[in-house]
Amino acid sequence: MAYQDYYRILGVDRQATADEIKSAYRRLARKHHPDKGGSEEKFKELNEAYAVLSDPKKRGLYDQYGASGQIPPDAVRGGSVGINPEDLGQFSDFFRQFFGGGLGGFGGGLGDFSRIDLGNLGGMGRGSRVRVGGFGNAAGGSAVSAPVQAEFTLPLSKAFQGGRQTVRLAGQTVQLQIPPGVQSGAHFSGRSSSGSPIELTLRVQDEDGLHLEGEDVYSAVSIPVDVAVLGGAQPVKTLEGVVQVTVPPGSGPGRRLRLRGQGWPRPGGGRGDQIVELQVQIPDRITPEERRLYQALRDLRSRGRP
Repeated sequence: MAYQDYYRILGVDRQATADEIKSAYRRLARKHHPDKGGSEEKFKELNEAYAVLSDPKKRGLYDQYGASGQIPPDAVRGGSVGINPEDLGQFSDFFRQFFGGGLGGFGGGLGDFSRIDLGNLGGMGRGSRVRVGGFGNAAGGSAVSAPVQAEFTLPLSKAFQGGRQTVRLAGQTVQLQIPPGVQSGAHFSGRSSSGSPIELTLRVQDEDGLHLEGEDVYSAVSIPVDVAVLGGAQPVKTLEGVVQVTVPPGSGPGRRLRLRGQGWPRPGGGRGDQIVELQVQIPDRITPEERRLYQALRDLRSRGRP
């Protein structure tokens, strides 16, 4: 049984912070993702390393006892590892011995390794597929040959931010940890709360006037006539809140402004842009003073014509 140096696999120091570990994992996962021509074995190795080092309890046990290859029986008290035997094949011999055999099969108290964190696969794009083993089925259960297939939706903001999401289907639930920046077409496979296999396809839904196309976000904003003519600051909604955008003088309807780096996360790092289309707002009601000024402007323009 070869020792697995999870820190070396992720290329981080043993004193690395949780954020440094996550950042290293996401960078390597994008590079070695099988959907992008990477090695499936390398990708599994990265997932295993992150599954251990991203959890404080698992990391602590690994740091203390990893070199010996076995956790002492009295190191963990109570609870259950909850590993689905069907899922053990996705882990290395070292993992199975250390977190399985070291606690007498599937006993112990490390949490549920069958619930591999989907946040491990940050930057998932269209067609990406993630396998999640054994939701609510730590005892193994009986195999079901035909998985349920369904689609679920997330609003743009939740797909951008990621986080834990509960999907309800026909009275059953699946808990997912959504990777930040996931896109429509991403696939998730795992088990429902009853232990049935399930395959889910994500559809990202437009929200608050923001529309996603590839890695760019599109929106429209209405500006008053004076801002269109004279230029000025205009609030614009983005994925991360409202920002002030400078509208150039003489901006007509349909003009597009590009907000660089305000779009969707890119698989290789960085973000796309937000494209803002200007719509000039013509007032349907004006005050007597505004009418006088518009009339004066029209007269001025008329006198200037040949």
